[in-house]
Amino acid sequence: MKRRNNDSGRLERLLADGWKAGGGARPDDLWQAGVMARVRAAAATPEPAWSNGAGRLALRISIAAAAAAAILVAWTLAGGLIPYEELAMKALDEPLSMIIGSPFV
Repeated sequence: MKRRNNDSGRLERLLADGWKAGGGARPDDLWQAGVMARVRAAAATPEPAWSNGAGRLALRISIAAAAAAAILVAWTLAGGLIPYEELAMKALDEPLSMIIGSPFV
């Protein structure tokens, strides 16, 4: 307990001396050199292209699209393919009319 009070008193004295000096606390040269070395090391190793948000966004969108496609396939199979059989047969018989024809005929 006494040691804590001694440490806090020492810290208060150091802070008071720094305040009275007017210059404030300044980091030493060794600390500044360490910071600059870390900055240079970070600048020397650029981030890979996949680390930005675009790659993760594309992955999430593709997963959502695949899930939506799987749900639509399951829904179509559960409902049956009979209503679509006529449409498929018409597309095979007259493909040009299906492409440029009216969808409501």
